[in-house]
Amino acid sequence: MLPISEIWRISDTVNSEWQSPLADAVAEAWGLPQGSALWLRSSSTHVFIVPTSHLAAGPLFLRFAPERSAQGRRLVPSARLMAEWAERGLSVVKPILSLEGQLTETVPTAHGPMVGMVVPAAVGDEVAVEELTAERAAAWGESLGRLHQEGYTGLPIPQARQVAAGQAEAAAPGAARSEDPLMHAIGEVTAAIGKQDPARHSRGMCHGDFELDNLRFGPDGPVFFDTDEAHEGWLAGDVALAVRDLTGVTPDSEARPALLDAFLSGYRRIRVFTEEEEQALPLHSLAASARLALGLEGVLDAGGRGDEPGWVQDLHFSIKEQQRWHRERLLRAQIGPAGPA
Repeated sequence: MLPISEIWRISDTVNSEWQSPLADAVAEAWGLPQGSALWLRSSSTHVFIVPTSHLAAGPLFLRFAPERSAQGRRLVPSARLMAEWAERGLSVVKPILSLEGQLTETVPTAHGPMVGMVVPAAVGDEVAVEELTAERAAAWGESLGRLHQEGYTGLPIPQARQVAAGQAEAAAPGAARSEDPLMHAIGEVTAAIGKQDPARHSRGMCHGDFELDNLRFGPDGPVFFDTDEAHEGWLAGDVALAVRDLTGVTPDSEARPALLDAFLSGYRRIRVFTEEEEQALPLHSLAASARLALGLEGVLDAGGRGDEPGWVQDLHFSIKEQQRWHRERLLRAQIGPAGPA
């Protein structure tokens, strides 16, 4: 997620019609008219919607982030992966080329250079977990299985992410980690994942965020997007990230075992998913909590003083609550040699 200060900075450029000169500057690289891009949200990137254009039959989404940010750096490989996967027949939206024939453009703006890309809207229905049927859960699982089966490309991708190992070192260097309960819990998660038998736990291309929010259910099945978190790693970890709302390991969610079974049944129609991998799902979801418990700290750079705009304070509080939830979950977990008890 972008730091709160960056979201605040961009929001100050947005007028009452949801237009921004920053979005206009980036949109110009695709020949989109001034004022056509309207602010939708800012999270992992700034997202503006272009309701109508000459570039596609439906809406477009303009996404951009500061060039020097982690989010900006991820947009370039993300766009290349999406284009490659689309060419290979995977059900992913394909980025639209700029006027210069590029998947991404780095554009100078009044707030510094921004890396941008444009994608068409995914055709289909947005489905909340409360609306999910067993049939659609199975189709969702099939879609991720197909990505895991066919998603490797010759493109350079980030290597497997450890369980916030670098963040843990920064948060509690050296011996201090063993004395900090949270760092101790994260260390146990890291150690348990490191002991997995590669003969029973597969590694490969991971989407990194294959949740329902990043899918649309069209007439030919799910269409996915937002590949900014793609990386090489444990495939069971990618499954665990996708089904967090089905396993009750996100705030205010509840376990939905029948839908989880449907998802895994669909996944197994495409590729093998061992019993050991299924049993490791709780361990991999704890790894996700570890990354959030530590990684969200870098987002909280505004909103905590009490004199900022109300929405900035509310966003700070909301992220703090998420961070607290994941910290407490890690502290409650009992990790044995085979994973969580």
